[in-house]
Parts: sequence; C-alpha cells; structure tokens
Amino acid sequence: LVAVDADKLNRESSPKLLYKVVRSTAFQSCMMVMIILNAIINASLVYRHDASDEARKRIYYYVEVN
Repeated sequence: LVAVDADKLNRESSPKLLYKVVRSTAFQSCMMVMIILNAIINASLVYRHDASDEARKRIYYYVEVN
C-alpha cells in the first residue's frame, strides 16, 4: 500500500492513537485480507436461473451484510 500525501497530514487534528492504528502493518494486512475475501465471495456468485437462486441470494445477502 502506498501512503498518499502522508507528509502533508495535519497530525494535530487527528488522534495520535487512531493515526498509529491506521498506519500499522497489522491493520493494513487485515484490510487486504478482507478485500480478498470479499472478492472471492463475489466471484463465487453463480446464477443457475432456477429456484435455487433465491436461497443463494439470501445466503449471499447475509454474508455481505454481516
């Protein structure tokens, strides 16, 4: 991940703890894993054009919302 305008950031206006958490490697790695999981889930969505589509849509809805 690339930090954009990190040197121009006004650090007095944001809490230092929040800034430290967001800039941490663990947080960025966690976000990358979440993005990859979201892509895998969305790529697995299949339409079979039958009655099973409704049940599948409901499952994917709960996966995306929760």
